[in-house]
Amino acid sequence: MMDRRLTAYNGRVAAIELKGQLDADKFVRGEVSRISTPVADLRDTPNGSRQRQLLHGETLKIYDEMSESFFVQADKDQYVGYVSKEAITQSSVDPTHLISVPLCHTYPYPDVKSEPTLQLTMGAKVMAVKERNGFYETELGWISKKSASLISTPFSDPVAVAEILVKSPYLWGGNSALGIDCSGLVQLSCNLCQIACAADSDLQAASIGKVLGPKDNLKRGDLIFWKGHVAWISAPDMLFHANAFHMCAVWENLNSAIKRIDKQGGGRPTICRRLH
Repeated sequence: MMDRRLTAYNGRVAAIELKGQLDADKFVRGEVSRISTPVADLRDTPNGSRQRQLLHGETLKIYDEMSESFFVQADKDQYVGYVSKEAITQSSVDPTHLISVPLCHTYPYPDVKSEPTLQLTMGAKVMAVKERNGFYETELGWISKKSASLISTPFSDPVAVAEILVKSPYLWGGNSALGIDCSGLVQLSCNLCQIACAADSDLQAASIGKVLGPKDNLKRGDLIFWKGHVAWISAPDMLFHANAFHMCAVWENLNSAIKRIDKQGGGRPTICRRLH
């Protein structure tokens, strides 16, 4: 059975690659577009609940058009859903840099005293066209060079990336420093290290890296999963995760977390995985 979250089909329109696998009124190739707002919610219906989020500059394919939304599939993880039309552009801008700090401002001029216009989050992608006074000029305005890194030179330690977001507020389905959940934290930190990663914790538990056995000792960079939850191992006896108990991204003693989650009804860990 196809996973609804990963199948570009909304009951009437489907991706052309699905022809012969299901029935649809129309099969289309999809129109390549990008997110143009700082953060965009990916919803399960046009006015439904947030499932995930997409960041500025991320690419997607548009398969169907509703009154105020597009039915889309994100390129980074194949997740499907509905995004507001106002959050999407069909611009051919090819990003060169990504935001490498939790949050940064865009300015109308290369001057920190000018009034900020937008706030971008870690992982957003922009095109830098020129430099001046320690700033990059982008399609959204000027940003500090200290806030961005070349897309071609990614981070190398996903746990270190995740830890930059310590105390970021918890948000179900969130993927940014403005609000993030457990699987969003894992995906964002992996993506910034150019590691492919699914969007939800159950998908991550089934796909990322290799499964560890009961005799394998956990080390920094491993992932530990519960039903509906995932955390980074930051040290042999510590984990780092975004969670609703603390309502933010925090370090927590591994054994204490296992006991707490079990006591709260989340059960015991189901699987551990290692990226390499």
